[in-house]
Amino acid sequence: GGPARPRRDPETASAAAADDDPTAAPESDAPETAAEKAADRRAVRIALTPETALASSSFSGNRGRLPWPVSRGFISQHFGRHPHPVLKNVTVENRGIDIQTGEGEAVRSCFDGKVLTIANIAGMNTIVMIQHGDFFTVYAKLRSVSVHEGQRVSAREVIGTVATSAEGTSEVQFQVWHNSANLNPENWLGRK
Repeated sequence: GGPARPRRDPETASAAAADDDPTAAPESDAPETAAEKAADRRAVRIALTPETALASSSFSGNRGRLPWPVSRGFISQHFGRHPHPVLKNVTVENRGIDIQTGEGEAVRSCFDGKVLTIANIAGMNTIVMIQHGDFFTVYAKLRSVSVHEGQRVSAREVIGTVATSAEGTSEVQFQVWHNSANLNPENWLGRK
């Protein structure tokens, strides 16, 4: 017998096998899961340069300790599915949390990162998406924005001000994403 073949890490072995042979992956019978996994792998490959890998690990290392995007406020709607406050038998899906705050309150980045996108979305006013490696934070329902796409921001840097609705509610929506996975921001923010 020749030299023993080095043992490969089972995770990389199965990932490599899954790339070459679709039948090797146990989840290949669920096409959307296999497709998601492939898309995730692709995203990880693209995103994780040494610099973004560092940003990702420091972001994930601060889980449960991130500063709030506003200096005062309370969570007015939690993450996930909820019955609609007015319409019976209607559920709303919240991809983040809504934080009610004072009128004209400054909205701040909760971590060092790069402004990836600024967009206007119906019902969300202006949104700002900040990249932290392969993590992303989204700040929605902004009235004004004081940063531009491509700009580097640091933790607690003001990125804009909160919008006030016609009913007089000032609320920012805050989301946390890891690649294409939508996470519960309450697990990421520190205690008020």
